[in-house]
Amino acid sequence: MEPGEPQQPIPECPICYIPYDNIFQTPLLLPCSHTFCLECLSRLCVFLKQSQALQCPLCRASVSIPHGGVPNLLPNMAVITQFPPWMQTLQEVWLDGYKLYCIQKPLSSGQVSASEESPEMLITVELLHNPAPRDTHLADLIHVHRPLHLSMCRQLCHALWEYRIRVFWVTVLLGVLTVLLMSLIYK
Repeated sequence: MEPGEPQQPIPECPICYIPYDNIFQTPLLLPCSHTFCLECLSRLCVFLKQSQALQCPLCRASVSIPHGGVPNLLPNMAVITQFPPWMQTLQEVWLDGYKLYCIQKPLSSGQVSASEESPEMLITVELLHNPAPRDTHLADLIHVHRPLHLSMCRQLCHALWEYRIRVFWVTVLLGVLTVLLMSLIYK
């Protein structure tokens, strides 16, 4: 493309009408040759069991979901090559239950030296406004473990959040025991 030529608009997802990007609106190519964004396909698959297939929203062709969910479908490289150069590197996105995650580093600026590590941001998209219905078991939803490069702090925070009810009751129990011991000691 010549410098003076107008840039073509980036194609958009036929479901949400949002232009494709290199994160959550990554264009994914289905075997039937139709393309949809990662977020829309993930929303369509959120209640599918791992053994179930997705139906293409346009032609109803059956699409097997790979292990790890919709983020592991193949991207449509013909659409991605239409992106500006800085968007042609796809970001790693993973699915955990009914949320999509991506770790994104901010764009480097002239103020940050090359030796300093730029902070990362965990970006989350909730596929449901409310958690799964009560009759849906989390074991039926597709789960993928987070990448190994997450920091220990994030892993600890995730573990505490996952076991928050147990942590709460253990904390209450320890508090009650502390009060009882203090009352026995100071009698």
